[in-house]
Amino acid sequence: APRSEQRIWYGWVVLAVTFLTMVCLITTRNSFGIFFKAIASDFGWSRAETAGAFSAGMLGQAVGSPLFGWIMDRWGIRRTMSLGVFIFGASLLIGGFIGALWHLYLMYFLISTGFAAASYIPQVALLANWFVIRSGFAIGITNSAQGFGFLVNLATPALIIYLGWRGSYIAIAA
Repeated sequence: APRSEQRIWYGWVVLAVTFLTMVCLITTRNSFGIFFKAIASDFGWSRAETAGAFSAGMLGQAVGSPLFGWIMDRWGIRRTMSLGVFIFGASLLIGGFIGALWHLYLMYFLISTGFAAASYIPQVALLANWFVIRSGFAIGITNSAQGFGFLVNLATPALIIYLGWRGSYIAIAA
């Protein structure tokens, strides 16, 4: 009798892709402190001026979260997450061309807007659909991306040394 092949349940693939997406997004968004000193010193901006970009980012997430929740209800999870990843990546490209303080603020506003569209809002709905019985476990795994993101960020200073902060933003966007 032919042996039946055991296939991996597609929910695990969805979980793995969601986890990797979260690691990439969280790592990049939380790298602000690593880029902070290099950007501030290049432009001669004060700590308060430069740190304001992170506040602009939080405003972007505050504005983007309900907006992308609404969009997700109309377009679906896949399109909303894809749009968020696109906005996030495209926003990082601004980092290679920052010439004024408002460019930095705009970049972090848009990064966090894309983050809202591609991270927690859709991932909870996505994983709840695939993991009806173990949704808490699945969401817990993807939320552990914050800790893994910290580990990945240990490489960011070396990237900045090698490519400079502008080149690093462009490389991370890719």
